[in-house]
Amino acid sequence: MHFYIYLILFLEICLSLPLNKIFNGQDKICTNNYADGQVSVRSILRQLIGVPKHHFLSKQVNRFVIPTEYTGFKILKKHTLKNGMSDLYSDISINYCHEGELSWSKDIPIIKNEQQNLQWKEPICFLHNTEKEMIDDKEINTETVYEPEKLSKFAKLKIWALEFMKIKQKTFKDKYTLKDIASTVPDSLQCYKLARRKKYAHQDLNIFLPNQYIGGLFKCDLPSLIKQDLIENNMDDNLQWIRDNDTLDYVSTLCNSNNSKPILPLIGDNFENYWSEYNGLNKKDNNIFMNISKQVPFLYTPHIIDVSANTTNSQNYIGPENSNAVEWTHTWKFKLLDKFRSKSKATKNWYNEINVSENYNYDLEEMNKLEKFTDFMLNKIQNLTDSEILKKMDLIDSIDQDKQSKIGSFAKLPKKIIFSSLSMQDKVITILASKLFKNQIKDIIEQNDRLEFKKENFKYEEI
Repeated sequence: MHFYIYLILFLEICLSLPLNKIFNGQDKICTNNYADGQVSVRSILRQLIGVPKHHFLSKQVNRFVIPTEYTGFKILKKHTLKNGMSDLYSDISINYCHEGELSWSKDIPIIKNEQQNLQWKEPICFLHNTEKEMIDDKEINTETVYEPEKLSKFAKLKIWALEFMKIKQKTFKDKYTLKDIASTVPDSLQCYKLARRKKYAHQDLNIFLPNQYIGGLFKCDLPSLIKQDLIENNMDDNLQWIRDNDTLDYVSTLCNSNNSKPILPLIGDNFENYWSEYNGLNKKDNNIFMNISKQVPFLYTPHIIDVSANTTNSQNYIGPENSNAVEWTHTWKFKLLDKFRSKSKATKNWYNEINVSENYNYDLEEMNKLEKFTDFMLNKIQNLTDSEILKKMDLIDSIDQDKQSKIGSFAKLPKKIIFSSLSMQDKVITILASKLFKNQIKDIIEQNDRLEFKKENFKYEEI
Protein backbone atom coordinates (compact mmCIF):
# COMPACT_ATOMS: atom_id res chain seq x y z
CA MET A 1 0.00 0.00 0.00
CA HIS A 2 2.76 2.41 0.96
CA PHE A 3 4.49 1.70 -2.34
CA TYR A 4 1.48 2.95 -4.32
CA ILE A 5 1.21 6.08 -2.20
CA TYR A 6 4.87 6.93 -2.84
CA LEU A 7 4.42 6.15 -6.53
CA ILE A 8 1.43 8.49 -6.80
CA LEU A 9 3.32 11.27 -4.99
CA PHE A 10 6.31 10.79 -7.27
CA LEU A 11 4.12 10.97 -10.40
CA GLU A 12 2.42 14.12 -9.10
CA ILE A 13 5.81 15.78 -8.67
CA CYS A 14 6.89 14.71 -12.15
CA LEU A 15 3.69 15.98 -13.77
CA SER A 16 3.92 19.30 -11.93
CA LEU A 17 7.33 20.06 -13.42
CA PRO A 18 7.54 21.56 -16.94
CA LEU A 19 9.02 18.91 -19.22
CA ASN A 20 10.88 21.46 -21.33
CA LYS A 21 12.74 22.57 -18.19
CA ILE A 22 13.57 19.03 -17.11
CA PHE A 23 14.86 17.94 -20.51
CA ASN A 24 16.53 21.22 -21.40
CA GLY A 25 19.94 20.45 -22.90
CA GLN A 26 23.26 21.75 -21.65
CA ASP A 27 25.12 24.57 -23.37
CA LYS A 28 26.85 23.13 -26.43
CA ILE A 29 30.25 24.54 -25.48
CA CYS A 30 29.89 22.97 -22.04
CA THR A 31 29.43 19.38 -23.22
CA ASN A 32 32.26 16.87 -23.55
CA ASN A 33 31.95 16.49 -27.32
CA TYR A 34 30.17 19.74 -28.25
CA ALA A 35 26.85 17.99 -28.83
CA ASP A 36 23.53 19.77 -29.31
CA GLY A 37 20.82 19.20 -26.72
CA GLN A 38 22.85 16.87 -24.51
CA VAL A 39 20.73 16.07 -21.45
CA SER A 40 22.14 15.21 -18.04
CA VAL A 41 20.54 12.17 -16.38
CA ARG A 42 21.81 13.42 -13.04
CA SER A 43 20.13 16.80 -13.59
CA ILE A 44 16.81 15.15 -14.50
CA LEU A 45 16.94 12.91 -11.42
CA ARG A 46 17.80 15.83 -9.17
CA GLN A 47 14.87 17.90 -10.46
CA LEU A 48 12.42 15.02 -10.21
CA ILE A 49 13.18 14.48 -6.52
CA GLY A 50 13.20 18.22 -5.87
CA VAL A 51 16.86 18.71 -4.88
CA PRO A 52 18.22 22.21 -5.73
CA LYS A 53 21.25 22.29 -8.01
CA HIS A 54 23.74 23.49 -5.38
CA HIS A 55 22.18 21.69 -2.40
CA PHE A 56 24.42 19.36 -0.39
CA LEU A 57 22.01 16.51 -1.18
CA SER A 58 23.17 16.72 -4.79
CA LYS A 59 26.23 14.78 -3.64
CA GLN A 60 23.95 11.88 -2.74
CA VAL A 61 22.70 11.87 -6.33
CA ASN A 62 26.34 11.72 -7.46
CA ARG A 63 26.71 8.40 -5.65
CA PHE A 64 24.22 6.79 -8.02
CA VAL A 65 24.86 8.71 -11.26
CA ILE A 66 28.42 9.75 -12.22
CA PRO A 67 28.35 13.52 -12.93
CA THR A 68 28.79 14.33 -16.60
CA GLU A 69 27.93 18.04 -16.52
CA TYR A 70 31.16 19.73 -17.49
CA THR A 71 32.82 22.22 -15.15
CA GLY A 72 35.99 23.89 -16.39
CA PHE A 73 37.41 26.09 -19.14
CA LYS A 74 36.93 25.67 -22.89
CA ILE A 75 39.10 27.73 -25.24
CA LEU A 76 38.02 27.91 -28.87
CA LYS A 77 39.00 29.69 -32.07
CA LYS A 78 36.04 31.57 -33.50
CA HIS A 79 36.01 32.74 -37.13
CA THR A 80 33.11 35.06 -37.97
CA LEU A 81 31.94 36.44 -41.32
CA LYS A 82 30.52 39.94 -41.03
CA ASN A 83 29.58 42.91 -43.21
CA GLY A 84 27.87 40.99 -45.97
CA MET A 85 30.44 38.18 -45.83
CA SER A 86 33.20 40.57 -46.91
CA ASP A 87 35.23 40.52 -43.69
CA LEU A 88 36.47 37.64 -41.56
CA TYR A 89 37.08 38.31 -37.87
CA SER A 90 38.89 35.77 -35.73
CA ASP A 91 38.87 35.55 -31.94
CA ILE A 92 40.21 33.37 -29.19
CA SER A 93 37.10 32.61 -27.12
CA ILE A 94 37.63 31.72 -23.45
CA ASN A 95 34.59 30.14 -21.80
CA TYR A 96 33.95 28.99 -18.25
CA CYS A 97 31.36 26.26 -17.74
CA HIS A 98 29.76 25.43 -14.42
CA GLU A 99 27.85 22.13 -14.30
CA GLY A 100 26.98 22.22 -17.98
CA GLU A 101 26.03 25.90 -18.06
CA LEU A 102 28.05 28.67 -19.68
CA SER A 103 28.82 31.08 -16.83
CA TRP A 104 30.84 33.61 -18.80
CA SER A 105 32.72 34.05 -22.03
CA LYS A 106 35.54 36.34 -23.14
CA ASP A 107 36.52 36.94 -26.78
CA ILE A 108 40.05 38.13 -27.55
CA PRO A 109 40.56 39.42 -31.10
CA ILE A 110 43.32 37.64 -33.02
CA ILE A 111 45.79 40.21 -34.29
CA LYS A 112 46.06 39.95 -38.06
CA ASN A 113 49.48 39.21 -39.54
CA GLU A 114 50.71 37.94 -36.17
CA GLN A 115 52.56 34.62 -36.34
CA GLN A 116 50.72 33.29 -33.28
CA ASN A 117 46.95 33.41 -32.84
CA LEU A 118 47.19 33.52 -29.06
CA GLN A 119 49.54 36.07 -27.51
CA TRP A 120 51.04 33.84 -24.84
CA LYS A 121 53.07 36.58 -23.16
CA GLU A 122 50.01 38.69 -22.40
CA PRO A 123 47.67 38.12 -19.43
CA ILE A 124 43.95 37.90 -20.15
CA CYS A 125 41.96 40.35 -18.02
CA PHE A 126 38.21 40.96 -17.83
CA LEU A 127 35.46 42.00 -15.43
CA HIS A 128 33.11 39.88 -13.33
CA ASN A 129 29.57 40.92 -12.32
CA THR A 130 29.80 44.03 -14.50
CA GLU A 131 26.07 44.40 -15.02
CA LYS A 132 25.11 44.45 -11.34
CA GLU A 133 28.06 46.59 -10.27
CA MET A 134 27.39 49.16 -12.94
CA ILE A 135 23.76 49.61 -11.95
CA ASP A 136 24.53 49.70 -8.23
CA ASP A 137 27.54 51.99 -8.46
CA LYS A 138 26.63 55.46 -7.16
CA GLU A 139 29.65 57.24 -8.61
CA ILE A 140 28.60 56.82 -12.24
CA ASN A 141 27.41 60.11 -13.72
CA THR A 142 23.72 59.59 -14.52
CA GLU A 143 23.22 63.05 -16.09
CA THR A 144 24.05 61.66 -19.53
CA VAL A 145 21.72 58.68 -19.19
CA TYR A 146 19.32 58.19 -22.07
CA GLU A 147 15.90 59.58 -21.00
CA PRO A 148 13.09 59.22 -23.60
CA GLU A 149 10.76 61.77 -21.95
CA LYS A 150 13.27 64.59 -22.60
CA LEU A 151 13.52 63.86 -26.32
CA SER A 152 11.70 65.70 -29.11
CA LYS A 153 8.65 64.17 -30.83
CA PHE A 154 10.76 63.49 -33.93
CA ALA A 155 13.35 61.64 -31.86
CA LYS A 156 10.62 59.62 -30.14
CA LEU A 157 9.14 58.71 -33.53
CA LYS A 158 12.57 57.59 -34.75
CA ILE A 159 13.03 55.43 -31.66
CA TRP A 160 9.58 53.89 -32.14
CA ALA A 161 10.40 53.09 -35.78
CA LEU A 162 13.66 51.42 -34.82
CA GLU A 163 11.91 49.36 -32.15
CA PHE A 164 9.28 48.36 -34.69
CA MET A 165 12.06 47.05 -36.94
CA LYS A 166 13.36 44.95 -34.02
CA ILE A 167 16.61 46.91 -33.84
CA LYS A 168 17.44 47.50 -30.20
CA GLN A 169 18.45 50.92 -28.95
CA LYS A 170 21.40 51.18 -26.63
CA THR A 171 20.34 50.77 -23.03
CA PHE A 172 21.62 52.49 -19.93
CA LYS A 173 24.34 49.89 -19.50
CA ASP A 174 25.52 50.17 -23.11
CA LYS A 175 26.14 53.91 -22.74
CA TYR A 176 29.30 53.20 -20.77
CA THR A 177 32.37 51.42 -22.02
CA LEU A 178 33.91 48.51 -20.17
CA LYS A 179 36.78 50.83 -19.30
CA ASP A 180 34.36 53.28 -17.64
CA ILE A 181 32.91 50.49 -15.53
CA ALA A 182 36.29 48.99 -14.66
CA SER A 183 37.56 52.38 -13.48
CA THR A 184 34.86 52.46 -10.79
CA VAL A 185 35.34 48.83 -9.69
CA PRO A 186 39.00 47.96 -10.40
CA ASP A 187 38.96 45.02 -7.99
CA SER A 188 36.48 43.28 -10.29
CA LEU A 189 39.20 43.04 -12.93
CA GLN A 190 40.40 39.43 -12.91
CA CYS A 191 43.59 38.46 -14.74
CA TYR A 192 44.60 35.01 -15.96
CA LYS A 193 47.65 33.69 -17.78
CA LEU A 194 47.99 30.75 -20.15
CA ALA A 195 51.45 29.18 -20.13
CA ARG A 196 52.91 26.35 -22.20
CA ARG A 197 55.18 23.56 -21.10
CA LYS A 198 58.84 23.71 -22.07
CA LYS A 199 58.44 21.50 -25.16
CA TYR A 200 55.77 23.82 -26.63
CA ALA A 201 56.99 27.28 -25.54
CA HIS A 202 59.32 27.78 -28.54
CA GLN A 203 56.90 26.49 -31.17
CA ASP A 204 55.65 29.23 -33.47
CA LEU A 205 52.73 27.17 -34.76
CA ASN A 206 49.70 26.98 -32.47
CA ILE A 207 48.66 23.58 -33.80
CA PHE A 208 48.01 21.45 -30.75
CA LEU A 209 47.00 17.84 -31.24
CA PRO A 210 44.06 16.31 -29.34
CA ASN A 211 44.58 15.18 -25.72
CA GLN A 212 48.17 16.44 -25.52
CA TYR A 213 49.24 18.05 -22.23
CA ILE A 214 50.06 21.58 -23.45
CA GLY A 215 50.45 23.74 -20.35
CA GLY A 216 48.47 25.34 -17.55
CA LEU A 217 46.03 28.06 -16.62
CA PHE A 218 47.12 30.48 -13.86
CA LYS A 219 45.42 33.28 -11.98
CA CYS A 220 47.44 36.45 -11.42
CA ASP A 221 46.77 38.21 -8.12
CA LEU A 222 47.43 41.89 -8.82
CA PRO A 223 47.09 44.73 -6.27
CA SER A 224 44.25 47.22 -6.73
CA LEU A 225 46.62 50.08 -7.56
CA ILE A 226 48.23 48.11 -10.38
CA LYS A 227 44.79 47.16 -11.73
CA GLN A 228 43.72 50.80 -11.67
CA ASP A 229 46.89 51.82 -13.50
CA LEU A 230 46.41 49.09 -16.11
CA ILE A 231 42.83 50.18 -16.76
CA GLU A 232 43.69 53.86 -17.12
CA ASN A 233 46.95 53.66 -19.05
CA ASN A 234 47.26 50.29 -20.79
CA MET A 235 43.75 49.28 -21.89
CA ASP A 236 41.34 50.51 -24.55
CA ASP A 237 37.59 51.01 -24.10
CA ASN A 238 36.97 47.26 -24.50
CA LEU A 239 39.64 46.35 -21.92
CA GLN A 240 41.98 45.03 -24.62
CA TRP A 241 45.68 45.80 -24.32
CA ILE A 242 46.80 48.89 -26.23
CA ARG A 243 49.04 47.61 -29.03
CA ASP A 244 52.17 49.68 -28.42
CA ASN A 245 55.60 48.35 -27.50
CA ASP A 246 55.75 49.96 -24.05
CA THR A 247 52.41 48.46 -22.98
CA LEU A 248 53.13 45.01 -24.39
CA ASP A 249 56.57 44.90 -22.78
CA TYR A 250 55.08 45.94 -19.45
CA VAL A 251 52.13 43.52 -19.37
CA SER A 252 54.38 40.60 -20.34
CA THR A 253 56.02 40.93 -16.89
CA LEU A 254 52.81 41.19 -14.83
CA CYS A 255 52.41 37.50 -14.01
CA ASN A 256 55.25 35.70 -12.26
CA SER A 257 55.77 32.85 -9.83
CA ASN A 258 55.29 35.18 -6.86
CA ASN A 259 51.80 36.41 -7.75
CA SER A 260 50.44 33.57 -9.91
CA LYS A 261 48.45 30.61 -8.67
CA PRO A 262 47.95 27.50 -10.80
CA ILE A 263 44.36 26.53 -11.51
CA LEU A 264 44.21 23.62 -13.98
CA PRO A 265 46.23 21.96 -16.77
CA LEU A 266 45.56 22.87 -20.41
CA ILE A 267 44.90 20.00 -22.80
CA GLY A 268 44.73 20.06 -26.60
CA ASP A 269 41.08 19.77 -27.63
CA ASN A 270 39.68 17.69 -30.49
CA PHE A 271 39.39 20.09 -33.43
CA GLU A 272 37.35 17.48 -35.32
CA ASN A 273 34.37 18.64 -33.25
CA TYR A 274 34.17 22.05 -34.95
CA TRP A 275 30.78 23.48 -35.94
CA SER A 276 29.22 26.49 -37.68
CA GLU A 277 26.49 28.81 -36.48
CA TYR A 278 24.16 31.23 -38.22
CA ASN A 279 23.48 33.97 -35.69
CA GLY A 280 20.95 35.97 -37.68
CA LEU A 281 21.04 39.69 -38.40
CA ASN A 282 23.01 41.89 -36.02
CA LYS A 283 23.32 45.62 -35.66
CA LYS A 284 26.52 47.47 -34.81
CA ASP A 285 27.31 51.16 -35.32
CA ASN A 286 24.00 51.59 -37.19
CA ASN A 287 24.97 48.88 -39.71
CA ILE A 288 23.00 45.67 -40.13
CA PHE A 289 24.94 42.57 -41.11
CA MET A 290 24.63 38.81 -41.30
CA ASN A 291 26.64 36.90 -38.73
CA ILE A 292 27.98 33.43 -39.55
CA SER A 293 30.68 31.89 -37.38
CA LYS A 294 32.79 28.76 -37.32
CA GLN A 295 33.95 27.55 -33.90
CA VAL A 296 36.97 25.27 -33.58
CA PRO A 297 37.90 23.59 -30.25
CA PHE A 298 41.43 24.61 -29.25
CA LEU A 299 42.24 23.90 -25.57
CA TYR A 300 40.32 22.75 -22.51
CA THR A 301 40.88 22.07 -18.82
CA PRO A 302 39.95 18.82 -17.04
CA HIS A 303 36.37 18.30 -15.97
CA ILE A 304 35.99 19.19 -12.27
CA ILE A 305 33.45 16.90 -10.65
CA ASP A 306 33.20 18.59 -7.26
CA VAL A 307 33.81 22.32 -6.90
CA SER A 308 32.26 22.56 -3.45
CA ALA A 309 35.64 21.93 -1.79
CA ASN A 310 36.55 25.55 -2.44
CA THR A 311 33.85 28.15 -1.77
CA THR A 312 35.58 30.72 -3.98
CA ASN A 313 35.21 28.44 -6.99
CA SER A 314 31.79 29.79 -7.93
CA GLN A 315 30.25 30.86 -11.20
CA ASN A 316 31.66 34.37 -10.98
CA TYR A 317 35.05 33.75 -9.45
CA ILE A 318 37.51 31.00 -10.21
CA GLY A 319 39.96 30.56 -7.39
CA PRO A 320 42.99 28.29 -7.30
CA GLU A 321 42.20 24.63 -6.67
CA ASN A 322 44.28 22.22 -4.65
CA SER A 323 45.05 19.38 -7.03
CA ASN A 324 44.20 16.93 -4.23
CA ALA A 325 40.63 18.28 -4.15
CA VAL A 326 40.01 18.14 -7.89
CA GLU A 327 38.38 14.98 -9.16
CA TRP A 328 38.36 13.96 -12.83
CA THR A 329 35.72 12.08 -14.76
CA HIS A 330 36.41 8.48 -15.67
CA THR A 331 35.23 8.78 -19.26
CA TRP A 332 37.67 7.82 -22.01
CA LYS A 333 38.27 11.40 -23.05
CA PHE A 334 39.76 12.33 -19.69
CA LYS A 335 41.78 9.16 -19.08
CA LEU A 336 44.98 11.05 -19.78
CA LEU A 337 44.28 13.37 -16.88
CA ASP A 338 44.72 10.70 -14.21
CA LYS A 339 48.43 11.48 -14.28
CA PHE A 340 47.64 14.92 -12.82
CA ARG A 341 46.31 13.49 -9.55
CA SER A 342 48.48 14.50 -6.63
CA LYS A 343 49.11 11.42 -4.46
CA SER A 344 50.89 13.25 -1.66
CA LYS A 345 52.41 16.59 -0.81
CA ALA A 346 55.85 15.09 -1.43
CA THR A 347 55.09 14.40 -5.08
CA LYS A 348 55.42 17.12 -7.69
CA ASN A 349 52.26 18.73 -8.95
CA TRP A 350 51.46 19.20 -12.62
CA TYR A 351 52.33 22.91 -12.46
CA ASN A 352 55.86 22.52 -11.05
CA GLU A 353 57.29 22.00 -14.54
CA ILE A 354 55.53 25.07 -15.99
CA ASN A 355 56.97 28.58 -15.87
CA VAL A 356 54.08 31.05 -15.95
CA SER A 357 56.36 33.51 -17.82
CA GLU A 358 57.57 30.75 -20.19
CA ASN A 359 61.19 31.60 -19.39
CA TYR A 360 62.86 28.21 -19.80
CA ASN A 361 66.51 27.24 -20.19
CA TYR A 362 67.38 25.20 -23.28
CA ASP A 363 70.69 23.53 -24.00
CA LEU A 364 72.02 22.83 -27.50
CA GLU A 365 70.75 19.24 -27.53
CA GLU A 366 67.22 20.35 -26.67
CA MET A 367 67.23 23.03 -29.35
CA ASN A 368 68.34 20.44 -31.91
CA LYS A 369 65.51 18.12 -30.83
CA LEU A 370 63.00 20.93 -31.16
CA GLU A 371 64.30 21.88 -34.60
CA LYS A 372 64.10 18.27 -35.83
CA PHE A 373 60.55 17.85 -34.58
CA THR A 374 59.47 21.14 -36.16
CA ASP A 375 60.95 20.04 -39.50
CA PHE A 376 59.23 16.66 -39.17
CA MET A 377 55.85 18.27 -38.49
CA LEU A 378 56.17 20.81 -41.32
CA ASN A 379 57.19 18.09 -43.79
CA LYS A 380 54.26 15.95 -42.67
CA ILE A 381 51.85 18.83 -43.16
CA GLN A 382 53.38 19.62 -46.56
CA ASN A 383 52.89 16.00 -47.62
CA LEU A 384 49.26 16.16 -46.53
CA THR A 385 48.51 19.29 -48.54
CA ASP A 386 50.30 17.85 -51.62
CA SER A 387 48.71 14.41 -51.36
CA GLU A 388 46.83 12.84 -54.26
CA ILE A 389 43.75 12.50 -52.05
CA LEU A 390 43.30 16.27 -51.86
CA LYS A 391 44.11 16.80 -55.53
CA LYS A 392 41.39 14.40 -56.67
CA MET A 393 38.59 15.89 -54.63
CA ASP A 394 36.95 19.19 -53.84
CA LEU A 395 38.93 20.22 -50.77
CA ILE A 396 36.30 22.53 -49.33
CA ASP A 397 33.46 20.03 -49.64
CA SER A 398 35.61 17.24 -48.22
CA ILE A 399 36.78 19.05 -45.11
CA ASP A 400 33.36 20.34 -44.16
CA GLN A 401 31.67 17.21 -42.84
CA ASP A 402 30.07 19.64 -40.44
CA LYS A 403 27.70 17.34 -38.58
CA GLN A 404 27.57 19.68 -35.58
CA SER A 405 26.08 22.55 -37.63
CA LYS A 406 22.44 23.34 -38.13
CA ILE A 407 22.55 25.99 -40.84
CA GLY A 408 21.93 23.57 -43.71
CA SER A 409 22.56 24.77 -47.24
CA PHE A 410 23.57 28.17 -45.87
CA ALA A 411 26.93 26.62 -45.00
CA LYS A 412 27.91 25.83 -48.61
CA LEU A 413 28.78 29.38 -49.64
CA PRO A 414 30.21 30.76 -46.34
CA LYS A 415 32.48 27.76 -45.77
CA LYS A 416 34.45 28.57 -48.93
CA ILE A 417 34.76 32.23 -47.98
CA ILE A 418 35.86 31.36 -44.45
CA PHE A 419 38.44 28.81 -45.59
CA SER A 420 39.99 31.15 -48.17
CA SER A 421 40.37 33.87 -45.52
CA LEU A 422 41.96 31.73 -42.80
CA SER A 423 45.60 31.97 -41.80
CA MET A 424 47.87 29.17 -43.01
CA GLN A 425 47.93 27.36 -39.67
CA ASP A 426 44.14 27.55 -39.36
CA LYS A 427 43.83 26.10 -42.86
CA VAL A 428 46.10 23.26 -41.75
CA ILE A 429 43.89 22.65 -38.69
CA THR A 430 40.84 22.60 -40.97
CA ILE A 431 42.48 19.98 -43.19
CA LEU A 432 43.52 17.89 -40.18
CA ALA A 433 39.95 18.09 -38.87
CA SER A 434 38.62 16.50 -42.06
CA LYS A 435 39.29 13.00 -40.63
CA LEU A 436 40.98 12.03 -43.91
CA PHE A 437 44.43 11.76 -42.38
CA LYS A 438 44.00 10.00 -39.04
CA ASN A 439 47.07 7.80 -39.54
CA GLN A 440 49.27 10.78 -40.34
CA ILE A 441 48.03 12.63 -37.27
CA LYS A 442 48.77 9.54 -35.20
CA ASP A 443 52.37 9.60 -36.48
CA ILE A 444 52.75 13.24 -35.43
CA ILE A 445 51.34 12.50 -31.96
CA GLU A 446 53.72 9.55 -31.48
CA GLN A 447 56.70 11.65 -32.55
CA ASN A 448 55.59 14.44 -30.22
CA ASP A 449 55.36 11.98 -27.31
CA ARG A 450 59.00 10.99 -27.88
CA LEU A 451 60.12 14.60 -27.60
CA GLU A 452 61.50 14.95 -24.07
CA PHE A 453 63.24 17.86 -22.35
CA LYS A 454 64.99 18.27 -19.03
CA LYS A 455 62.32 19.26 -16.53
CA GLU A 456 62.85 22.41 -14.52
CA ASN A 457 61.14 22.94 -11.17
CA PHE A 458 59.09 26.06 -10.48
CA LYS A 459 57.53 26.81 -7.11
CA TYR A 460 54.31 28.70 -6.58
CA GLU A 461 52.56 30.05 -3.52
CA GLU A 462 50.82 27.39 -1.44
CA ILE A 463 47.29 26.84 -2.71
